[in-house]
Amino acid sequence: RTILLLLPETGMRINEICSLRRTDITEKRRIKGFLFRGKGRKQRFIPLNTRASTLVDQYVEEQYLGEDWLFNGYKGTPIKPDAIRKWTRKMQQNFPELVMLSPHLLRHTFATNALRGGMDLRTLQALMGHSSIETTARYLHPDAQMLFDALKAIE
Repeated sequence: RTILLLLPETGMRINEICSLRRTDITEKRRIKGFLFRGKGRKQRFIPLNTRASTLVDQYVEEQYLGEDWLFNGYKGTPIKPDAIRKWTRKMQQNFPELVMLSPHLLRHTFATNALRGGMDLRTLQALMGHSSIETTARYLHPDAQMLFDALKAIE
């Protein structure tokens, strides 16, 4: 549950969030976030907004098992991305309106919400861990309101 709620708040890849260690929760300049090595072993810092910070705090307080991995699977290993995908498929069966739900869709949701909130593409690129701005652009899905607001801004 916590992972699925964090994905659209952080924009992290499912592999990245599943591989987090408790020690990856840190602060940079008094900003709480995750500091980890992402795709290509590149170090990234993902700041946590208020909702994400609250989710992490509640999880650590109520469910964290004191193990090395933040989200534990079986036998002391990190939870596997396939386990999260399995939960999204189960949710799809129980809630037909969630037919498209997947961890990767939640990453797209993060990008679209960031764009809707006015985040510039370079910042979004850094948060998503993309080396190319073209890759970041593929995650953006402007809705009708965003298109209307853009046109209204140039009247």
